[in-house]
Amino acid sequence: MGEKLVFIRLPSLEPSGGVPSQSASAVPWTDIRSLECEQHLQRISARQFSRGPTREVISDVVRHLEARGLDYDPRPMATRIGYADNKLYLDLGGSNGYAVEISPMDPVGYRVVSDPPLIFRRGRDFGELPAPTSGGYRAMFDSLFPNLTKQGRDALLGVLVGSFLPDGAYPCTFLTGPQGSGKSVTSDLIRSMIDPLKSGGGRGTLPSKVEDLMTIVASGYLATFDNASRINEDIANALCQISTGGNMQVRKLYTQGQVFTNHVRNPLLLSSVALPHDKQDLLSRSVLLEFKPLGLAMQGEGDVKARFAKDLPAILGWLCSAVALALRDASRTKVSPSSRLVAAEQFVTAAEPRLGCQNGAIVSAWNDAREAATMELKGSDSVIALLQKRLTHIGDSISGTSTFIRDELVKSKTDPNGRVSLPPDFPKTAQSFSIHLPKIGVLLEAEGLQATKGTHTNAGSAWKISRIALAPPPTGTVTVTRPFAPVISPILCAPEKTPPAFRPIESVLDSAA
Repeated sequence: MGEKLVFIRLPSLEPSGGVPSQSASAVPWTDIRSLECEQHLQRISARQFSRGPTREVISDVVRHLEARGLDYDPRPMATRIGYADNKLYLDLGGSNGYAVEISPMDPVGYRVVSDPPLIFRRGRDFGELPAPTSGGYRAMFDSLFPNLTKQGRDALLGVLVGSFLPDGAYPCTFLTGPQGSGKSVTSDLIRSMIDPLKSGGGRGTLPSKVEDLMTIVASGYLATFDNASRINEDIANALCQISTGGNMQVRKLYTQGQVFTNHVRNPLLLSSVALPHDKQDLLSRSVLLEFKPLGLAMQGEGDVKARFAKDLPAILGWLCSAVALALRDASRTKVSPSSRLVAAEQFVTAAEPRLGCQNGAIVSAWNDAREAATMELKGSDSVIALLQKRLTHIGDSISGTSTFIRDELVKSKTDPNGRVSLPPDFPKTAQSFSIHLPKIGVLLEAEGLQATKGTHTNAGSAWKISRIALAPPPTGTVTVTRPFAPVISPILCAPEKTPPAFRPIESVLDSAA
């Protein structure tokens, strides 16, 4: 953050002579300090001088080119998806440097351009997307996910469109379900629609250290992790930061007093057999997709991926046109009730007319899944179970310091011989007990309890835990207010020449009534 990086276009070389084979405007930008740039200089030296350059020569050439590049006007930089001039750009990842321009002012919603106004940074395992084409529709998408209900497929469409959100919190998506329900295959398909890798699906193991997590996520756009059933407290907090946008600050190597800041805001995808029930803050920022066993409907992974590869260009064009509609109408779309993912909820709801979803269907699916998870987790917390047991003996409330209340709960698990049999997840100290109470606020309310923190004294934090009336169950109704807008107007300038691989789709962005 705050630093300028210099990029260079590296045209491919002819088999002999070291002469560029493409025009400079038809190749992607490459970080001048990347391994690709170093190898390019080595090939030029080998072909022109029949020997490789020394490290000192490469360093001198790179520093010379970098000094020249600093005099050029800067461009914004992005990884896979970027936002500039009220338009979204999706890097297709090919050697020609093409990107998809998604614009609310385009009658189709998108077009393929050869020179986007921002620079895309690519990792070494950066995969390629096909150019979007016409012909995509809802049934084509639904057929790929028989292990999800219709409501689950609505929620998944929201995840895909929400991954293009220009600003706001990305939902953290959990894929849950029993073994053999297709979570891993679905994770691969989702990644292939947005941010594919050369090596395949890209599912990795969720790291246990925050610095490792931030580094992995910052290296790409969509981060996917498999079998993420156990999430420690630090990683859960880091996932929340990644969803809304957080900074990782570390000391710059070989320096004193210089700090390197890495800003991370990325969509996340985690597959898990069970939800992390004690991470309510994380679940409140999450979208939960529950998969059912496939049984006789199970298809071979190879067959599913082959059919997906055939349909992907049309599905991608369909999604891009929906994103264009969201760009146009999101700021004027109101959703009630809303959550802490309000920006994402407005964005995906604005895209619903193009996705074949009923009014508010996506947000309803997200809310229903979170509510079902909360109900499923009722009674799973050891503190709540002991509070309920203690309150049946002493009345409707208990007040005191965190030390006093914790001791009262410990008494309920102490036998006449003085032996204590506490659950393994019960807070070990009064301080951890005081930290734990705010984290289970949603579960407390679901059990008809409320924890109110008072003033802090020398004896510790004061708390009052009392019974409250159970809130009525949510109706599941989501109210949507949409703008009345004309059909998206065509752009006022002549469109760029369309590459041969791209066929523009018909105008499908009807007015949202």
